[in-house]
Amino acid sequence: MSLVAGNNSVSVANATVAGNLNYRFDLYPSYWVEPTVGALYTNTSNGGGAAQLGLATGNFVRVQGGARLGTTTLLYNHILMTTALTGLLYDDVSVSGGFIAGGAFGPNNILAQSDQGFVRGLGILALNFDYGNGVSSFIQGDVYGGAHLIGAGGKAGLRVQW
Repeated sequence: MSLVAGNNSVSVANATVAGNLNYRFDLYPSYWVEPTVGALYTNTSNGGGAAQLGLATGNFVRVQGGARLGTTTLLYNHILMTTALTGLLYDDVSVSGGFIAGGAFGPNNILAQSDQGFVRGLGILALNFDYGNGVSSFIQGDVYGGAHLIGAGGKAGLRVQW
């Protein structure tokens, strides 16, 4: 490993292909279940000078499967709320190169390859609101974990269509 002094930069391009197969089954007038399976492939390519920074081209493959349970409710003022609870199992089946190398710890790809081969779980609770006239919003929270990992996150958004 050689040390590089000064200002260095390199361009990075990620190309991702992802897909899920799912089908919604109605359980009761306003309840449904939606089994799903899917896969994700990402290729990371770096520009010139990447090797000096310990970066290399890489590939990432994830497979997942699970189901969503949901219901739709009409709230006051004609606001339509869809609640969905998702449970997934996923596995990063192949991680090679292209990610942040182990730095001072040698050539190990410690950040990405440490997840390879571990089956983990992901739970997502989402609330989607449709206000009519092209206005909608959502709130989503998720928890994930398994061997050597636990985490949580969330996001919210607003959409206006015309």
